[in-house]
Amino acid sequence: MVVWALGEVDRGARLVEDSLILALQGRHVPTIALARFYVCVFAAVRGDPDRAAPHAQALLDVEVAHDLPNWLGFAKFHLAWAAWRRNPQAIAEMRAGLALEREIDFRLMQPLYGTLLAEVEAEAGQPDAGLRTVDEQLAAIEQTGERWFEAEVHRVRGEILLKGAPTNTAPAEEAFLTAIAIAQQQKARSFELRAAMSMARLWRDLGKRDEARNLLAPVYGWFTEGFDTLDLMEAKALLDELHA
Repeated sequence: MVVWALGEVDRGARLVEDSLILALQGRHVPTIALARFYVCVFAAVRGDPDRAAPHAQALLDVEVAHDLPNWLGFAKFHLAWAAWRRNPQAIAEMRAGLALEREIDFRLMQPLYGTLLAEVEAEAGQPDAGLRTVDEQLAAIEQTGERWFEAEVHRVRGEILLKGAPTNTAPAEEAFLTAIAIAQQQKARSFELRAAMSMARLWRDLGKRDEARNLLAPVYGWFTEGFDTLDLMEAKALLDELHA
């Protein structure tokens, strides 16, 4: 998770896969559950619900077979997250999964999971609900100090603000710039790239193409791997458009 955030995206992917292989070889059930969980987390951070789904089901199966309640809510959340576009009940199931974790006071990764829920709420036509949910994550970050996902929380907040009020761009721009600043302070290149893309798209739409290109190009230019991943492919496509 750390090396991926720092920009070594291919190495991060290899490490998470290696961890699962080692866990399965060891046959230690709690370790297998933990490894499955982190495969799901890694998929969630990369925005890949289809990758998370089979591991979430495997995590749920392990939880049922061995009574490991810590993982029940997370497994159900990931399964619902993967299904929400074709299942209108999935948002309620995502909320229920998080509620299960809160019932046992297990709040690991709360900013990540809350932000995923906020994104889905906004995409499903509930931007006000999404904004409330994402603001709850910012409050949780201040309470717990779990700041590794903080840049993404601000970036997603900006995207939700645009969905709710597309002609009032100033609050979204402020959120994107905050996300960029946090990512730079943390040296989290992967999160900086996403925030720079969000800002560049907004500036493009406002006719500020040169500013958009000058912001995004050096962030993209830093990367030396991962060019077949969604984030970097989208960044390349956006830069090509801005150069046209």
